[in-house]
Amino acid sequence: MDREHLRRDAPSGRTAVRTLPEQISDDLGAAIARGEFSGGERLLEQEVSNRYGVSRGPVREALRILAQRGLAVLYPRRGAFVVEVSLDSLVDLFNTRAVLVGLAARYFAVMATDEARARLSDAMNRLEIASRAEDADAVSFVRATTRFGQLIAHHCGSESLGRLIDHQNERSAWGSLWQTGRLDFQTPERRQAAAAVYRQMAAAIEQRDGASAGGAMRHMVMSSRESAAGALSTMRGQTYDARRLLSA
Repeated sequence: MDREHLRRDAPSGRTAVRTLPEQISDDLGAAIARGEFSGGERLLEQEVSNRYGVSRGPVREALRILAQRGLAVLYPRRGAFVVEVSLDSLVDLFNTRAVLVGLAARYFAVMATDEARARLSDAMNRLEIASRAEDADAVSFVRATTRFGQLIAHHCGSESLGRLIDHQNERSAWGSLWQTGRLDFQTPERRQAAAAVYRQMAAAIEQRDGASAGGAMRHMVMSSRESAAGALSTMRGQTYDARRLLSA
């Protein structure tokens, strides 16, 4: 695993280019979520440096980001240790996400400016292309959905809601879990089905139907939740409490 792996697999984040420490943190965090590291395991700087073929400077910053997201604990003079992340807590992340971005879509439908609506229409076109392209994959589709969601969050007309969504992106396991694009949208059929839901959402937004737009967004996140929970359960050989799979 090296820098080329990071550049190729990391979807676009909240900025045009994610820094090397952010990319390392995304990849390590996703590996922790997949169960490749055990709770309490020490993350040695040199081993992480070797894993990604980088110096220890970016690694130190990546470990600090992991700690901010609650995926590691930093102890002075002892280093970084992995935090045990349960499948239940990851399911909870999706439930929280669904509520936040569903509300953002509802706000956007009734409050967004004409300019923001035009930008969302362009993002929808890109998402459609990503869902149908012969060389499309899960990572490129996640990039397209990320752009769509960011536009809604940042132009929904509620600064406090936008900050909450950004906080989840930056300060929780979500920032690592979703960046690698490996938990959903693995087949053309799944990507096209998801694109159909996004079309419904975009149509509701165009009609200024906040309730329908919010419902479509919640449905989208919760369908991804079930795909991701199933994939993580298989990867980790663990189960989760199915009662947490709340309906949209």
